[in-house]
Order: sequence, then structure tokens, then C-alpha cells
Amino acid sequence: MRLPAWLMGALLLLAAVPVTAGEPSLQDRINAAQPGDTVVVRGGRFSGSLIIDRPLHLIGEDWPAIDGHGEGTIIKVTVPGVEVRGFRIRGSGRSLDQEHAGIHVSAPGATITGNILEDVLFGIVAKNADGTVIRDNRITGKALDLAQVGNGIRVWFSHDVQVLENRVMHTREILVEQSNKTVVRGNAVTGGFLGLHLMRDEDPLVEHNDFSGNTVGIYGMYVNRMTLRHNRIIGNRGASGYGVGLKDGEGHLIEHNWIVRNNVGIYFDNSPWMPDSPNTIRNNVIIGNDVGMRFTPVTNGNRLTGNDLIDNLEQVEVTGKGRLGENDWTWGGTGNYWSDYVGYDAGGDGIGDYPYRSSRLFENLMDRQPVLRWFWFSPAAAAVDLAAKAFPAVEPEPKMEDRAPLMAPQFQVEPLPPSDGTGRQLAVGLLMAAAGCGVGALALTRPRLGRTHP
Repeated sequence: MRLPAWLMGALLLLAAVPVTAGEPSLQDRINAAQPGDTVVVRGGRFSGSLIIDRPLHLIGEDWPAIDGHGEGTIIKVTVPGVEVRGFRIRGSGRSLDQEHAGIHVSAPGATITGNILEDVLFGIVAKNADGTVIRDNRITGKALDLAQVGNGIRVWFSHDVQVLENRVMHTREILVEQSNKTVVRGNAVTGGFLGLHLMRDEDPLVEHNDFSGNTVGIYGMYVNRMTLRHNRIIGNRGASGYGVGLKDGEGHLIEHNWIVRNNVGIYFDNSPWMPDSPNTIRNNVIIGNDVGMRFTPVTNGNRLTGNDLIDNLEQVEVTGKGRLGENDWTWGGTGNYWSDYVGYDAGGDGIGDYPYRSSRLFENLMDRQPVLRWFWFSPAAAAVDLAAKAFPAVEPEPKMEDRAPLMAPQFQVEPLPPSDGTGRQLAVGLLMAAAGCGVGALALTRPRLGRTHP
């Protein structure tokens, strides 16, 4: 009997493919390893749902791929002392409540380094995993709305964890929760809801990171003694758009950060919450934000010195009625640089002879009614401030006072073109100004209507 041509072709194709059914799977190789062994995987493709239940070094060469096929968590580490390095990991499940992840660690002392994770709901999760090191991984979330994606990196109830030099894109955030002495260094997070979210942590160190193009850059809630230094926090312009948000924390040191083109540079919400543990904010560049620093009215106890506040639409804002008199704007005898300071320095010591005061009436009105910000560049804003100067009875009390303002910025700063947000407000203001001028010109040139006389 003559076989059909399609069947003959299929049989020939099968005969040409080597049979691999007898080869051990990657899970079989893990199960056969002894504690402390190194399992080297050279290239190839493997299925996920792996469980590493013995201390070993799982090392990939030539980027072997582990695919979860859209189901569950791809690699689970359940014992201390495991290393996973050099793999391309993709295709986790999509359950938020089950935390479907690329790699899930639930034991201390893991090292997760040099992996590429793609199409994962959560990237790397460390729970009850003290001393874990998460280094040099590239993590890209699923192509979902931000409300549906998980954390790129999540550290929960794990102390002395190091999160180093990772690249995280289109995930919710790096989240560190109820974990002490975490080091977050050299990471880049973009396209997320938050760059870094800290909750109920003690003594975190956050340095040399780049949090750009997220809804919020860094937000710390109920965090104490955070050191935040040498970070680039740029263009975080979501609904709130904080570059740095501080809520109910104390004892922070915030220094040498570049905080640029956010909706709000630094947001203080009842931070510090204990007056005997002040926050120190020094030597930061805060430039081109809609608001340089925003405070809730009850926020006092911050020490500010040597900061450059340059070309923010509003340098300091109080959300509602209140003054910031119990914050020290001249801590250690040195104030801050304000690009809108109009005083002079007769003595030539680099310090203005008159205090810098934030007391514009229109600013105070904007603080109470933020919608008025769209009128910032309009003739109406200028008229309100002119009226306040002409009639001191309506001029508001200063929101804050820097007694020793610097005459020059501390750091070299290149001029910035308008960002999207600033450009929109500037454009609206200029259009309104032009409209006002047009209406005025029309009123002057238009013939008067009514009774005429010979």
C-alpha cells in the first residue's frame, strides 16, 4: 500500500529529529544534585514551575530559557543558600493574589543575579529571605495596564537585603515592606507606578539610583532613618507626580539628589512625625518642578540647608492654611539658593542681606485651590499680586522664611527647556495673556455704541 505524500513527509521529519525523551529534565537535574553542587545549563529551552529545594548554584551559560507558558511562578526557591544566575525567564501566570512571579524566594541567603525576566507579573519576590542579594537583573512586566501588573522586585519581611544594579521596566514598583537595613543601589526604574515604594521599614539606604518616567519617583510611608543620596529622580508626572514623598517618617537624611521636572519635587506629609527626630534635607538640586516642595500644614521639624531651588513654578507650597515656621530653612547658619530671590549682597559674602520669604498672595490662593495654577502666567495672577503689594492689609503672612539665602547655586546646572507639564501650563498662561491683551486692544479700538451727538 502506498502511503500518502503528507504522511511520508511527516515520518521522514520525525526520523530526522533526535529523540530526547530519555534525557533528564531541568527539574530532574536539580533533584539529582547534592547540597552545594553547581548545576551548569548550557543553552536550550526548558519549562518552568521549577522548585529548588536544596542549596545549589544553578548557572546558565548562553542564556538558556525557562518558560512558564503563562502558568504560575516559574522558579521557586525554598531553602537557604541558593544561587540562580544567567537565565532568560519568561511567561509567568497572571494571578495577583497568588503573586505569580519569575522567581520567588522564601528562604534566607539567596543570590539572584544576571538574569533577564520578561512577560512576568511579579519579577523577583523575596519573602522571609534575610540577606538575599538581587543584582544585575533586567525585569520587564507584562503588557498590561499598570493597575494590573505586580512589583518588579518585592522584598517583604526580609532584613539586610541588597537590591543592586537592576533594570526594571513596566512593573508596578520596587517594593520594600517591613524590612530593615535594605540597600537599594544603582537601580534604574522606568514606566512604573512608583519607582521605589518603602513601607514600615527601618534604616534603608537608597543611593545612586535612577527613578525616571514613573507616576511617582520614591514614596516612603512610616519609614524611619532613611538615607537617600545621589539619586536621579526625573520626570515623574502622574496624578500626584511626587519626586520624593515622605509620609509619617522621621530621622531621614536626604542629600545630593537631582530632583527634576516632577509635578512636586519633595512632598512632606507629617514628616517628621516626632519633633525630636528631625529630617535633614541638604545639598539637593530641585529644578523645573511644578512645585519645588509641598508641605501639609502640620509638617514641622525639617532642617534644610544648601539646596538649589531653581525655576520651579512655585518654590514652596502649603496644602491649605498654615505656616512652616518650625522648619529650619537656615540650618547650621546656611540657607538655600532660590532662583526667584530679588535681594542683594552688599557685603559680598555670598549670602543675601534680606531673608527670602514666600508670601505671594496668588501662591496662597493656589495652595487652597490648586485649579488656579492654570492661571499662573495670566494677567490675573499678576494683578492679584500687585494688589497685595499696593494694599498691605490683604498681603498674606509668609509661608516660610530663609534668613540666609544663598546668592548663587551650589551646583552647576544647565538650563532646562519646558517639560510636558510645565510647557502645558506655560502655553495656557501665554494664551490667556494674549487673549487678555487682545480683549484690551479690542476695547480700545472698537467704536463706542450708543447715542451720537452732532
